[in-house]
Amino acid sequence: METITALKHGLLYGTLNLRDALIRFKELGDAIGSQHLSCWAQLELIGYPYRSELAAYRLYPCVYNVNLINGKERIYDIPISYELVNADDEDGRWLYHCETVTGIFEGYRLEDGCGSNPVKHLHSKMHELLNGIYGPNIEILAVFEVLTARSFRKIILAAEEIMLDFLLSLERKFGPSPGADVLSLYSDDIDILFAEALERTDRADHLDLPIKYKPLDLEGYEDAIIELFDDCEATDEEIDEMFEILDQERESVMSADNLGIVITEHVKKMCDLYPKFGDKGVKLTKAIVGYYGLDKVAE
Repeated sequence: METITALKHGLLYGTLNLRDALIRFKELGDAIGSQHLSCWAQLELIGYPYRSELAAYRLYPCVYNVNLINGKERIYDIPISYELVNADDEDGRWLYHCETVTGIFEGYRLEDGCGSNPVKHLHSKMHELLNGIYGPNIEILAVFEVLTARSFRKIILAAEEIMLDFLLSLERKFGPSPGADVLSLYSDDIDILFAEALERTDRADHLDLPIKYKPLDLEGYEDAIIELFDDCEATDEEIDEMFEILDQERESVMSADNLGIVITEHVKKMCDLYPKFGDKGVKLTKAIVGYYGLDKVAE
């Protein structure tokens, strides 16, 4: 069957994008009379009903951003980890990804974006931390799920793996390029093969691979931070304070995309004082990322 061969080669050699592969997979399901295959491909194409029963690879822990108000000031996108969401709130532990990952999301592999599903509760330790930084009178406006590039890519890779795994199992059982007329006689066997492919992929932990990186075009990060402060005509005390905070917060830094609340707020404070640090402190943030040895960005 030409569809099986073309689909297998497209997945093996990366010549088919996910959308086209799922369309062909649905056509295969329709041709052999397998509702299980057709339904899965259709839902991957258009998205799942919210909170429907999802396969394990579409369920994963996530991080959050907090929006709050402190007096008249609104502060947005403060990063926190999912461990600091109230443990009694199951929605705070996992993100149920129901949307399609084809189309716009497939091109979203190496970009980060924010979801729109609010979480109602925060752990008391998070309230204490926020109160310590912003004062006792803060009001939490919202906590939002953050959908990362890594999570999107993992779902894409899982869907591709499931299809390829199933097609290879199909060939092992029925021989190369079996016809639709033959396969249609074995719909129960085919559904079992597909269920086994889903089970082997499971939560897709083996696909949680690091993104390929290239170094930032910025050398001598400690010197770069000092030069940025000197260029802004900041005081020696402000430079010392910056490095003191960086050393104190080293263990709290999660990643290049999440430097933690204290550093994020200090960068914001410095940017308010010295606009030369760049829009939203991008220059200073890049130098800090390098200072911590996280000097890589996705290619």
